[in-house]
Amino acid sequence: MCLRNSNDGSGVKEYKMIIYNKWGIVLYESSSQDKGWDGKHNGDDQPAGVYMYIFTGITFNGTPVQLGGNVTLVR
Repeated sequence: MCLRNSNDGSGVKEYKMIIYNKWGIVLYESSSQDKGWDGKHNGDDQPAGVYMYIFTGITFNGTPVQLGGNVTLVR
């Protein structure tokens, strides 16, 4: 997922992304747009498969954003 960070009102000023495994365990959580999930949890490579994500944020014009879906980890 790619989100622009811009000051023209169309980007995201607040950001949080959480990645879960199929059992609902949080594997990754970040409020930084500069770093993504590296496919690890506590330093251990996670197996290839489908993981769920939830993204929440607020745009520069104050509009809340919430997205969720699946991401496939391929090794």
